[in-house]
Amino acid sequence: MTFVSDPPQLADVFELPSKNGHANREQQKAALLEVITGAVALDTLKLGLEVLEDIESPTERFIALQNLREQTGLTNGKAFDQAVATLIDEQRNDQDCTLAELMERQHDATWGIDQFGAKGALVCIDGDKGEGKTTLMYQAAIAVASGAPLFNELTVQRGPAIIVQCDESDLNAKKKFLAMGADADLPIHWMWGFNPAMVPELKRKIQKTGAKLIGIDSITTVAGGRGIKSTDPEYALFLYQLNHLAAELGVVIFLLIHLRKADTAKGRTAVGLDDFLGTGMLTAACSDVFGYWANKAEDAFPYQFMLRCLGKRNCEAGTTWDLQGSTDDFSLTFVGVQGGGETPSERCSVIAKTLEYLRQRKGQPQAVETIAAGIGAHEKTVAKELRDYYSSGNALQIQRVKGQSTAGGGRPPWLWMF
Repeated sequence: MTFVSDPPQLADVFELPSKNGHANREQQKAALLEVITGAVALDTLKLGLEVLEDIESPTERFIALQNLREQTGLTNGKAFDQAVATLIDEQRNDQDCTLAELMERQHDATWGIDQFGAKGALVCIDGDKGEGKTTLMYQAAIAVASGAPLFNELTVQRGPAIIVQCDESDLNAKKKFLAMGADADLPIHWMWGFNPAMVPELKRKIQKTGAKLIGIDSITTVAGGRGIKSTDPEYALFLYQLNHLAAELGVVIFLLIHLRKADTAKGRTAVGLDDFLGTGMLTAACSDVFGYWANKAEDAFPYQFMLRCLGKRNCEAGTTWDLQGSTDDFSLTFVGVQGGGETPSERCSVIAKTLEYLRQRKGQPQAVETIAAGIGAHEKTVAKELRDYYSSGNALQIQRVKGQSTAGGGRPPWLWMF
């Protein structure tokens, strides 16, 4: 006779893991968790970063930062910086929202400097040493502080400016401002010492002065002078801190960057993203990137400089402006757009005329081609300017509605109205 064992009962099945050591394994995991958990270190890190914000002396803050590394147990520099970066990302998740909540948020996406510096943006300006990046930054500061158009072309939102100067002496800066004929009473403020640990000082100075434009000359000195390489996590963290600062306070931050050595003895004929170090980190952290160089081509006019948008969020990649320089007063004057495109002032004129055209026909939806014909502008230009204006977050009176499909079918056009 063959005996068949009873099938296992449900209770027996749940007991099987215990018999196989599962319970013991769970106890081991719990014990290990107590050893490796980062909860205490995380609390120490959060509290320590709050304490660092309250320390006014940059030197004392730097020493406290080293002590904080010891207290958290993250004595490896890169491990500590990665923990801080992860904490920043974690805190940003507190801003997670639904699409409806996102659409209700108020954003100011207007230009601090037309077509060049959007409010809330970190703008990188890349060029060879000695090509005039610093002078360009000084001209921008004077324009914003005085309210005068930059290059006699780009309208600005007037306000104080801050120049963080780490590349040249106060004597050299004074000589340039004297040559430029700048009014000494302009609200331009200076910081002569700066490093990545001093972002809180910069924030306080912006809040105290009400600055609208901040120029930093240059990240090569600010970061490189502290032994931070473009491939280090600290480099990217510093860029993200500046970008976050610009967005938080709604200011424009110009960050000057030196290029790697040219591949040929003749030098560069243009500046592209491949010409400077840390390309990946820069394009990830910066809102917009511009290349700046002296045009040394045979057909170039004397002291011709080129300013080209290399991307990515606000300016149009590939747009290149011709600027006329001067050795007498270091001025830069707008000459035109490479390829014959619309100038910034022409684009401003188009959107101004478009809005006036729509105001005069309030409540009457208008097609782009009708608007273009009515104001004497190119249809593509009108379409682009309306699209940019509508998405800037400030076009609350503009409405966009779907039109009727044409007899031949196809996509219904967008119509615009006040």
